[in-house]
Amino acid sequence: MPAQVRLAVLPFAALRTSPEQRDLADGLTAELITRLGQIDSLAVIARTSAYAFRDSRSTIPDIAALLGVNWVVEGSLRADGESLRVTVGLVDARDGTERWTSTYTSGVSGLLAIEDRIAAVAIELAHRLAPHQERPPRNSEAHRHCLIGKHLFSQRTPQTLRLSMDRFREALKADPEYAPAWAGLASWLTFVSVFGGRPAEVMPQALDAASRAVAFDSGCAEAHASLAAVKANGIGLEPIITSSALWHSLLAR
Repeated sequence: MPAQVRLAVLPFAALRTSPEQRDLADGLTAELITRLGQIDSLAVIARTSAYAFRDSRSTIPDIAALLGVNWVVEGSLRADGESLRVTVGLVDARDGTERWTSTYTSGVSGLLAIEDRIAAVAIELAHRLAPHQERPPRNSEAHRHCLIGKHLFSQRTPQTLRLSMDRFREALKADPEYAPAWAGLASWLTFVSVFGGRPAEVMPQALDAASRAVAFDSGCAEAHASLAAVKANGIGLEPIITSSALWHSLLAR
């Protein structure tokens, strides 16, 4: 087997300065890191390390040397209404030469196809095994809101926590059975329970959301991770899936 490829995905640049487009660009970056990180033969630098070089003026070889990688993916995103334009390039970190670049233009619903193509071509050009194929989300609108919601939640500020909850809610409006959104909501509720108090009230809701995520997609890794986190922070809780009034009120807000 060839030597393991070490890869860094730098934060995609949002070519328009709106907060939503920046969040979407960051969410796309995080999604690509997650997808590539699932390939055993590929070592992908953690998002926190790669994000330290956001807007950096350092050269690609210098960044690569600091991160200890031999390939770098960089890109940009621009959205105008329903039109989405994503440009991505694969750079050889040894000399900074771009070995592959491509631009995709489509409607917002084309985001899923763009992610799949980016991951596939990047791995092909890195001379790796056939790219890992995930089951594509069935609802692109739910996926888009969930993508932004996960990014906002990762920032852990009062404002982004509120906004992330809104995004998970929008995802579930688009698809009430979308497991990653239920998993994201479960993680959100677990965090609020642990750090915001009222665990007796909030943890059963978190368990309910995590249980729904697993029930809707038993193959979703995020769903099982959220359920494990809930159980670790709320031993002895029982699911309350039959109590749907909470979720009707949540989705109606």
